[in-house]
Amino acid sequence: MHFELRHGLAYGKDGDTELQFTVELRQLTAGDLIEAETASERVVVTANGPALLSSPALMGYELLRRTIARVGKIQGPLPLVMLKTLHQDDLELIARHADVQRAAALDTVARVADEGR
Repeated sequence: MHFELRHGLAYGKDGDTELQFTVELRQLTAGDLIEAETASERVVVTANGPALLSSPALMGYELLRRTIARVGKIQGPLPLVMLKTLHQDDLELIARHADVQRAAALDTVARVADEGR
């Protein structure tokens, strides 16, 4: 799936930056899901000792950044640091398109499963 960002994502260093607008999304793999889950976990110290804490919000952003195949010249997945520099409108646009892509993939799987019955 391809679409254009409204505000763009800066690419380059200092005065040599260029805004990138064209986004290409891809389907997530099982490996992406595992990596996103692992990246969203951290060890915290509690009164009962160390515990593993997972952040659902961070998991969502980790999945979203892995859905991005590229933004212009920038190959995905986007580093979380770069994802944070997006304008809010562009972040919402990417999330919306990723949701549409996911829904279409799930619909296709359901249709194929129904045809096999």
